[in-house]
Amino acid sequence: MRILKICGIVALTVLIGCANSEAPNLAKPSPPATTGETAAPTVPSPHFTTQLETPGPAITGVSKVKLINDLNYTGKEISLNLGGRQVPATFVEINLHPYGFYIPENMQEFVFEDGSEVGLNRAEFIGLSEVERLVNPDNLHESLRFGGDTLFYDEELQQFEEYIGSSKDGDEGPRVDGFLLKHGGTPDMLIYFRYFNKNKESVLPIFLEVTKNIKYIEP
Repeated sequence: MRILKICGIVALTVLIGCANSEAPNLAKPSPPATTGETAAPTVPSPHFTTQLETPGPAITGVSKVKLINDLNYTGKEISLNLGGRQVPATFVEINLHPYGFYIPENMQEFVFEDGSEVGLNRAEFIGLSEVERLVNPDNLHESLRFGGDTLFYDEELQQFEEYIGSSKDGDEGPRVDGFLLKHGGTPDMLIYFRYFNKNKESVLPIFLEVTKNIKYIEP
């Protein structure tokens, strides 16, 4: 998946542009004068500290709902509910993982040597990664830093049981939303949305509907 490629590009940019700042947290940092703290930023980011301590108002008095209810793949054709319209969808299997998505015609599959993604374009897509392969599998929110240095919780997404948090780079730049998928007897999976924050209103409803209909493919 491109999660590692994105991380490499971000890390190289940070090292060149700001020699004294931290490396993105998908790579384990090596502080020059500090030991014993894994994946802690060399220079703490005020956004990081504030957002993790006070990530946003938690939903109270409202039961959380599952985004994904039925993983059983039957092979039948379905339609997606997008903007109140029923839109025909095509099933796409994800390379290297036993999952697939129903996607509308304005989305496509992007295939790479290390897997595949589905998206509106190469910059706005849905990806999958095994949790145990992440740099920080014990802190999934921290693992989303490839989307930006600011970690936060999106109030709209907190209603979903699978939601683990978000990251962003500015109010209009790229952001990543993460969801934890558990399916008995299979590795835990991170589902992540990568898109531009300025496009949230148009992109997020599509990605949520597509993810709602993710299916497990029996080996």
